[in-house]
Amino acid sequence: SPDTPGSAYVLLHHVFGEVNGEKGAWGHAIGGMGSITKAMQQACEDEGVKIYTDASVERVIVNNGVATGIQLENGLTIEAKKIISNLNPKLLYKKLIDEKDLDPEFNRKYYDEKDPLKKVQGAKIEVIMNDETKITEQLDFANAHPGGKTPFGRNEYIKKMQPLINGFVSQQEELRFISLINNLENLDSNEIQNLNLTCDQNTVDLSKNKIEGIFN
Repeated sequence: SPDTPGSAYVLLHHVFGEVNGEKGAWGHAIGGMGSITKAMQQACEDEGVKIYTDASVERVIVNNGVATGIQLENGLTIEAKKIISNLNPKLLYKKLIDEKDLDPEFNRKYYDEKDPLKKVQGAKIEVIMNDETKITEQLDFANAHPGGKTPFGRNEYIKKMQPLINGFVSQQEELRFISLINNLENLDSNEIQNLNLTCDQNTVDLSKNKIEGIFN
C-alpha cells in the first residue's frame, strides 16, 4: 500500500516537497487553506477583477471558432476577449462546448477513439501574437507513450526510477523490487502487494521541517 510507513510513495512527498525554499519540508498555511484563497481574492479585487461565486457555467459561447464568452446556469452571459478554463478537458469539450463548434477529427482522436493506444493523450496549442501571427503546435502523444517518438519500455522506466531512489533504498531492496517488476505478468495477488519500495531507516531527514513563514 502507498500508505505504508517508509514506502517510496511517501518518500516522494518528502523529496519533492518544499516550503519557503526549504526542500523536503512540510507546512500548513496559517489560518488554513482558506486563507490562501482569501489572499488570492484580495489580490485580484485590488486589480479590479470581478469575482462571481455560486455561478456554475452552463456553456462556453463560441463564434466563428473563437470562444467569446460564457453563459451561466442562471442565464447571465459574460463576454470577454479571453476565456480561460481550469476544468478538465473532457467536461470542457464534451459538456460546455457544443460539438458543432469543435473539429470532428479533434473529437474523434481525443474522446471517441476506443483503442487506448490510439486515443490521443496530448494537446494542440495556438498562440496569436499582437500582429495576428498565429503559432500552432500539436503533440498527439508524449514521447515516452507507446505511440510517441521514443516509446518507453520497462527498462527505460526502471532507469528513470533508479536516480530517484539512490541513497534512500538499499541495493537488496532495489533488486527485490525490480525482480517483481520484471515478472509482473506472472505475479499472484499476494506478490502484487509487495510491489512497494521500503526506504532504509534514517535516510529521510525531517529535522528541517521546523521553519516559520507563510506556512507553519
